[in-house]
Amino acid sequence: MFFNKKIFLLFLFLSFTLVAQQQIIVDKMVGRVGQEIITMSDIEKYITFFLSQGKEEKEKHFYDRGLEEIINHKVVYLEYSGSFSINKSDYEKVLVKVLEKVGGISELDYLLNKFGMNKDDFKDFVRYKIVYGLVINRKLNLKIKVTLKEIEDYYSQKYLPVQRQMKLKIKSMIELAPLIEKKLREEKRKVMVVNWIENLKKNYTIEKIF
Repeated sequence: MFFNKKIFLLFLFLSFTLVAQQQIIVDKMVGRVGQEIITMSDIEKYITFFLSQGKEEKEKHFYDRGLEEIINHKVVYLEYSGSFSINKSDYEKVLVKVLEKVGGISELDYLLNKFGMNKDDFKDFVRYKIVYGLVINRKLNLKIKVTLKEIEDYYSQKYLPVQRQMKLKIKSMIELAPLIEKKLREEKRKVMVVNWIENLKKNYTIEKIF
């Protein structure tokens, strides 16, 4: 009887040990920005709420992309969080996008439960992304300019050749100017953001262990 009890206790101990080991694997550190630790579960949450995997994108690249975005958000947050306050509408905008991504309120509740998060945990998790968006919109968008020459060059060098090659109807430059300007502005914005963040990263110790 005593021997059976020892076996039962040993079985319980091994079971708890395995669970603990599994938890460590799930939550292992995969990166760091200054004193801000990034875990595997952070990536899992981020890609679940915000990212979509490309059809031919390998899982490793997908997770790397998630980690890189989290690092960028944390860098910007550490640099500018004291200068930007988050209000209710900022959270609501992010919540709408998350609901569209996951499929609705019930699905979000299920995922929060799955990740062991409550509403406050969710707000704490998304604050980095919110501040990142606020900084980009208020600081960088104002600096992006598109000239008439750039619009003309895009129209003549990119739009017209494709339309003629495909034998499609050609629209006037005046008609397309707003769309071309928007496209060029977005392309410039992406380049500007990359260069800007790379400079900010020089102020922090950043590690990737994933």
